[in-house]
Amino acid sequence: MINKNLTTVNMKSLVTVLMICCTVNFLQAQSAKATASPVSWLSGTSHDFGRILQNTPASYIFEFSNTGKDPVTITRVQPSCSCTALDYTREEILPGKKGLIKISYNAHTAGMFNKTITVTTDPGSDNTILTITGEVVQKAEQVRKPQ
Repeated sequence: MINKNLTTVNMKSLVTVLMICCTVNFLQAQSAKATASPVSWLSGTSHDFGRILQNTPASYIFEFSNTGKDPVTITRVQPSCSCTALDYTREEILPGKKGLIKISYNAHTAGMFNKTITVTTDPGSDNTILTITGEVVQKAEQVRKPQ
């Protein structure tokens, strides 16, 4: 009877240890998969326009490369406000090829700005946040001269 109880306890312990090992392995594999993005941002993920004239749109092109083994598709590009217009590569980007996201900022309101654009790609990776910053200044003819 004692040997049978020891065998049952040993089997339960062995099954528990195996389940823990499998779970840890699975979580590590998922973590590695989530962090291995096939997209490399060649132009960086932020751009400072510096000073731009009010009511003069400013544009910048973010460039990226597919460093993975499978095609990449941009599935979503979401600006933080309607003052930012977008155009981007809509077809699949093959391995080793490049894609573009063109950002046009409507410099309607004077002052400092900091805007974000959220980019989602497939195969799935974490969202990439692109950032544009700068200062919109009034045109010279709009600036009041001291009297």
